[in-house]
Amino acid sequence: MSTKSVWEAPPLSMDDQRIIDAYRETGRSVDDLPYTSDFDRLMERLGGENNSPDKRAVYQRLLYLRKAGRLPRIYQL
Repeated sequence: MSTKSVWEAPPLSMDDQRIIDAYRETGRSVDDLPYTSDFDRLMERLGGENNSPDKRAVYQRLLYLRKAGRLPRIYQL
């Protein structure tokens, strides 16, 4: 009998993986992130020079990824 789970999450899109990587580097939980300089740095990392994503859309995506269990936990002391 296989030990593989019946349900597996689909692979993340490249955009979602970029958001998660940038989120990990902030060191802040999603709830503490809005209106901080860490969120501004996250947005800079995602946007580069020419492509400026919408802050609201990025934050909503972070919340969705957290709810789906795809966002790593960041613990603050």
